[in-house]
Amino acid sequence: SFDRTNTKVLAAAMIQVLGIQELPFTGLNPAIPVSGIFIIIAGLAMVILSLKRNKYNDLEDKNS
Repeated sequence: SFDRTNTKVLAAAMIQVLGIQELPFTGLNPAIPVSGIFIIIAGLAMVILSLKRNKYNDLEDKNS
C-alpha cells in the first residue's frame, strides 16, 4: 500500500507541495512597468512638442 500526505512547508525561498519543491511567484518583471512609464512619458513629450510647434507656426502665419 502507498500512503502520502499533502504537506505544505513554507520557507523563505522554497515551497514544498507533495514532495516537490517550487519557487514562489513573487511578482512580475520590473522591466514591464518601467517600459510602460517611459512610453507614456515619450507620448506626452511628443504631444507637448506638437502643440508648441503648431503654436509657433500659427504665430509666424499671423506675422506674414
